[in-house]
Amino acid sequence: MDAASQSPDTQRVRRRRRSRPKGWKAIPKLVKITVPVCLAVLLLIPFARRVTLKSRRPVPTAVSGPSVLATGLVLNEAKLDEATMRVAGIISNTSDISYRNVTVSYRIINDLGNEEGAVTATIDHLGPHTQSKFATDPLSKTASRYVLREITGTPRQ
Repeated sequence: MDAASQSPDTQRVRRRRRSRPKGWKAIPKLVKITVPVCLAVLLLIPFARRVTLKSRRPVPTAVSGPSVLATGLVLNEAKLDEATMRVAGIISNTSDISYRNVTVSYRIINDLGNEEGAVTATIDHLGPHTQSKFATDPLSKTASRYVLREITGTPRQ
């Protein structure tokens, strides 16, 4: 008997099973590309932040401290000159005494809070009831803050 003459119940229909890929071949190409790209981005974020922070170094800031440390010598203003990385300002002598070798010094503090040293500015002579401009030595590249340390001067009678 041939297959055409058989009844439909007895006729066997053979369907070829389509074999599906397994393992690595079963993963779509889009997923194979997207997952490594995402992992690479996640791994590069800390590196990119570190590079950005180094290139955009924070500008050192002043921390308030006492403004009068020697009798009659007053710090009127002080700010960081970003072009030269020096602290520049104005100091006044409010007393009737003349001072020589007036020194304004600042402590330099890094990002970790450690003191790195000091910068100073010296004014040769400051008469009674006068004021003078000053500029310190340049701050270090790792400085993040500067704090007024002291103002000293030798009284001249």
